[in-house]
Amino acid sequence: MINRAIQLAYLAGFSALRVSWRFRVPNQRGAVVALWCGGEVLMVRHGYQRIWTLPGGSIRPSEPAMAAASRELREETNIALPASALQAALVSEHLWNHRWDRVHVFAARVIHKPTVKIDQREIVESRWLTASSLEGLSVPPQVRDYLARQPRGPEGDIHPHLGA
Repeated sequence: MINRAIQLAYLAGFSALRVSWRFRVPNQRGAVVALWCGGEVLMVRHGYQRIWTLPGGSIRPSEPAMAAASRELREETNIALPASALQAALVSEHLWNHRWDRVHVFAARVIHKPTVKIDQREIVESRWLTASSLEGLSVPPQVRDYLARQPRGPEGDIHPHLGA
């Protein structure tokens, strides 16, 4: 019951912000993490949007983007990866949700899928998905940009470009 009330508060707050952004287009700085295990990437869904996205969020003032990505991954999924484990993949800029988004995308690979623990408040669902299963889902522009730049195998599966 409490989780549902908090989900509704997130939805109401985000909806109000989107309305205000129609009149004043803010600049938003964000950082997300593409966490890969095998051919699957970890995706999350916020209760206030009907899209799947990479774990991440806003960059705090004077916070390095890589540190923000690591912090947001931990806050949204309870997966602790040091910033040094992340590799910069791209910076994506789009007018989206009535705001100007500049999102830093970082990538990492794990050998075994870590336990994902979501709060059921802001984040309501998580899944490990293949690139082909993402094709029919609604995703934000930075996820589309990132996936479009990844090398694909002969059967269309993504082989993310990550160092050793």
